[in-house]
Amino acid sequence: MTSFLTTTPLWTLLPIITLGTWAGCSLLLAFMRRRLTEIGALEKPSVDNLLTKPLPRGAGLALMLFIVPGLAFCLGTTMQARPQDWLLLGLVLLVVIAWFEDLHPNIPLVARLVVRGLAAYLGTLALPESFLVFPSLVPNLPFAVDRGAVILAWVGLMGGYARTDSLSGLSSILTLGLVGGVALVMSLPLGADPVDLRLAALLIGAAAAAFVFTWPPAKLILGHAGTIPLGFLAGYLLLKLGATGCLPAALILILYPAAEGVITPLRWMFQRKPFPGAPSCERVARALGNPRKALCEVAILQGGLIALALGSTMNGACVWPPYVAGGLAVALVGAALGRWNFLGRRAQVPAEDAAPSA
Repeated sequence: MTSFLTTTPLWTLLPIITLGTWAGCSLLLAFMRRRLTEIGALEKPSVDNLLTKPLPRGAGLALMLFIVPGLAFCLGTTMQARPQDWLLLGLVLLVVIAWFEDLHPNIPLVARLVVRGLAAYLGTLALPESFLVFPSLVPNLPFAVDRGAVILAWVGLMGGYARTDSLSGLSSILTLGLVGGVALVMSLPLGADPVDLRLAALLIGAAAAAFVFTWPPAKLILGHAGTIPLGFLAGYLLLKLGATGCLPAALILILYPAAEGVITPLRWMFQRKPFPGAPSCERVARALGNPRKALCEVAILQGGLIALALGSTMNGACVWPPYVAGGLAVALVGAALGRWNFLGRRAQVPAEDAAPSA
């Protein structure tokens, strides 16, 4: 296996991994869909989702049954310990606990956050020891504080992914955008780790398979066993991208999920809207009655951020491209979120006005 990874040209190996993962995950998703339906593990339509009929929940486990051994394959066989082994350990921990969450939704939030924090800590052990994120923004920041901030941000990304189940297809589009953007930037002559590119190919194939099954009208729901580990691995690749000297590109790619992660809780705290946990794009899907259009708008936004992330790396002798690209990215995400929240508020006005007369 190791000889195959080392002797096969990288740009031949990556399409093989992507297509193989897509095919394998598609077969496993089809099997899991049938099996979950047989045992009655169904998510029913409610005010917390956009479902029109019961769907099998927890099918994301099928993705992880392929990704976990796939990641071990991408790492290669060796008797020596590797930093990425910690990432694999954190992934296995997340998959087991997230699957348990799907079976028992009433698990306390504190317990969930502790497990995600532990997985994020294990993930940081796979990062280069010399890599610090925030000292480039806050000079002289201690190593422990930097790592703590990374863990909190990583847990926040996983929490954002956990909320994407309410709009079928959203987690797949986010993963394709984030990981695809990371792979494109890493493909530039930056000396990227081949293992990271293999992992990116693995995630792109899995997300593409999930996209087919979750595009509205969805055939299944990934559940936490699929969405949270996807967010965990996407977060790792974003951090590794920053470690290669492309921190502005990583920040641009994560800008939309990060903005949603901040705005959604604030909306719940201060506005008390009918669907407090819903991402902005889900509110647009409710407003327009068209989940597909909302997902297409998210895909367009992700495409714009990928283009800006690529532009931020075209530095050369100048220092302005990262700042210009970052400013345009903030404006793009702000405009999209502003539009979505406006449409969401406008759609809720008739319901709020009609409530007193009921």
